[in-house]
Amino acid sequence: KSLNVQNIDACGDLLNFIGEASDRARKAMHGVTPLFVLKIRDGSSPLRIYNEVVALACDRRLCHVIIEVPIESLTIAMTALPRLDFHLVPNFSVSEAFRYTHHLIDPLELTHFVEVVGTNSNDLDELLAAVRHAHMSATTYTNQKLVKAMRQLQAAWAKDPSLREAVIKLARFPFEEGQSEGYDYSSLRNEALRDIVMYNAVADVWMFQQKVFHTAACCWQ
Repeated sequence: KSLNVQNIDACGDLLNFIGEASDRARKAMHGVTPLFVLKIRDGSSPLRIYNEVVALACDRRLCHVIIEVPIESLTIAMTALPRLDFHLVPNFSVSEAFRYTHHLIDPLELTHFVEVVGTNSNDLDELLAAVRHAHMSATTYTNQKLVKAMRQLQAAWAKDPSLREAVIKLARFPFEEGQSEGYDYSSLRNEALRDIVMYNAVADVWMFQQKVFHTAACCWQ
């Protein structure tokens, strides 16, 4: 769609089509190499996409490519692929979170939210929606989110005490840094914790997927 194509079948071979579009863009920009940003859809294979775009970006050098990938979908094998650089997009700082919400949230309530849930833009969007459209106080929303996370943890480790021990141990490390050694690999990769913790293959650490899970685990200690 960004190339003004509404029917993908009209493109023919997609790699050739993008290659031709890159040539036209380079000429229009007086020799500047175009940049394509690809946002991977749910269910898509990052490895397959890499194999397809590497020919354009590296072999034929027709364009630069940025691939937006959820950190939890990366594997060790992907981080070892050649001709790749990784850049982790960080969450907002506290001051950025205040600016992002346009100061529409009570400062004390937003500070409480940031301490419990964090500064991820998706979480801030949900907070704004709850306050503006559901007419809920930020404090009430924050507390409900924390209680829900605590119950989710409790349900996840209910049948296996080793999972609880592994999660509580992970919570002793700062949320942003995660745990790089001394972890229980078999427990953290258990299917019951799939939506709670993740392996960051770029930094080689285990982390909570959301800060609210880190906060909830600290509450269970």
